[in-house]
Amino acid sequence: LYKIEETDECSLKFLNKNGFVLKENYLSSNDVDLIKNFLIHKCQGKYESDNFRDFQLQKVNLNKPLATTFRYDTNEILESEKIQNIIIDPKILSLCQSYFKTIPIIDVVSSWWSFPSNIPDNYSAQYWHYDLDRPQWLKMFIFLTNCGEKNGAHKFIKNSHRILNKKFLRKGYVRIEDEIIKDNFQKDKIIMMSAKQGSVLIEDT
Repeated sequence: LYKIEETDECSLKFLNKNGFVLKENYLSSNDVDLIKNFLIHKCQGKYESDNFRDFQLQKVNLNKPLATTFRYDTNEILESEKIQNIIIDPKILSLCQSYFKTIPIIDVVSSWWSFPSNIPDNYSAQYWHYDLDRPQWLKMFIFLTNCGEKNGAHKFIKNSHRILNKKFLRKGYVRIEDEIIKDNFQKDKIIMMSAKQGSVLIEDT
């Protein structure tokens, strides 16, 4: 079992209550730059979107993206020592352990770029949705760029990790449009994550 840090208690309470916790300055500017340079210059991946799939591994072109999303190959990103250290960060693991009340398992490690599109991209998860990964899970997102309202901020419905609207469950695992969300949830429950680069978001999706 991982030792629970005293400083994690506030984060744990907030996560349990709201379904997410956002912390700024998780990574230094220098670490962010090192990881971005590693991904851009050393790692290969694939462009993916609703209308485009490229099965050829290649390096990303940030100036001329071919699709809405560029996803890196997991085996390549795991070559980074800094990324390895993030995955086994005791503070993160202890928070997860406290949330699950059991030893956590690291399941998926991924990294990607999201690019602007004229309409939301279903494959790139730009519509509202809930995940169905395992009986219990947390997702940890690290922002390598500043993210806000004007460039596709991540959104989350507060407390939705505890009570999911039955209307959505009946629909099955489908993407959900903004208008339906606005009609079914109070405005103050819809949280926009304006996050600076280096922030970490831990979320029960």
